[in-house]
Amino acid sequence: MKSIGKAAKFIALLAIIALVVAGAWWLWNRSESKTITAEFASTKGVYPGDSVRMLGVDIGAITDIKGEDGKSKVTMRIDDDQPVPADADAVLVAQSLVAERFIQLTPAYDGGEQIQDGAVIPTDKTAIPVEWDEIKNELMSLSTALGPTDDNPKGALSDFVDASDEMFDGNGQRARRTLEELSSTMETLSQGRTDLFSTVQNLQLFVSALSNSEDQIVAFSGRLASVTDVLNESTGDLDNALVDLDVAIQDVDRFLGNNSDKITRGVDKLGQATNVLRDRREEVENLLHVGPTAMSNFYNIYHPYQGTLNGVLAPQWLSNPMQFVCGAIQAVANNTAQGDAQLCQSYLAPMLNQMAMNYPDVKLATPRTPTAAADQIENGQKPGTQTPPGVQPPSDSPTARGTDVEAGADLTSLLSPGGGR
Repeated sequence: MKSIGKAAKFIALLAIIALVVAGAWWLWNRSESKTITAEFASTKGVYPGDSVRMLGVDIGAITDIKGEDGKSKVTMRIDDDQPVPADADAVLVAQSLVAERFIQLTPAYDGGEQIQDGAVIPTDKTAIPVEWDEIKNELMSLSTALGPTDDNPKGALSDFVDASDEMFDGNGQRARRTLEELSSTMETLSQGRTDLFSTVQNLQLFVSALSNSEDQIVAFSGRLASVTDVLNESTGDLDNALVDLDVAIQDVDRFLGNNSDKITRGVDKLGQATNVLRDRREEVENLLHVGPTAMSNFYNIYHPYQGTLNGVLAPQWLSNPMQFVCGAIQAVANNTAQGDAQLCQSYLAPMLNQMAMNYPDVKLATPRTPTAAADQIENGQKPGTQTPPGVQPPSDSPTARGTDVEAGADLTSLLSPGGGR
């Protein structure tokens, strides 16, 4: 009994020591590592204890693998002194068909935020290798498709080889030139890759602009469809218009053919007239500059209330008629012009000088009454002016329609003030 009690105490002591050691080991591992989980579509060929690497260097190990929700969740222990970026990807790497597999974390840490303990790497950030069975199945499918069948005993691959043989038979030099030109084309594209990429980028910007302008493009397409419908409905009218246009063009062509000489002469004369206007450009500019003012002044000299011209005739040559006449004779510029001008000055000067005046003695008979009724003239008197003394303003009487002339009146009475009444 004493030996049994001693054995029980010894076993209990060993259990306590084991618990203490396990707890210390767990605390040490917890403080010196961190645990992350990666979700894979499948985890063939990888087991707990396999290594976790970064840039080919072991930084941890796989501690657990379990399936959940159609995915394989791999729990990994990463050494705490190995920094891993927060956006790291996990890749299941198979170096060969028979070698063990491992998980590679990428990219390497080069600064920034680190992955935290308990983080999960989702399926869209993990990758698995293509399995040999899948490659073998695809190769079998390819060989079956290229091999002989009931419809084609020779097989598609044999047909391809025969067709290639017929195509290249006697065309070796052409094929060589084609490959050389293709090589030159690729070299040109390589040398202009910067421009090519710029073109692609600009095309991408153009496509983006079109995408952002979808509403405007749809509206434009709708309007274009409406225009197309209108044109479609007006096909008959368009046909008639085109027929009429064809007839008109034929008439114009016939007219030009029959009158080409006349048109040529007319255009030539028009060109001459244009040249004259161009040579007299300064005079034409002066005429256009002064003409409107002169016409306006001439229009304003007429006073509708009294029917009079409120201006005087002032030709400049009347102040010196001798110079005007004799100068005109000298301006002929022939062999006798100088002598003729001197004779004009000798014989005609006394008479011409007697005719000198500043204003010609030209007068008009002024009516004593208005020549128009008030309802015939609107705003005849300028604003801010008064009727001159001795002149009657327009009468509002409907009987005032001008001057009444008595029958049988002679010229003297008509020209005298108040005559003709």
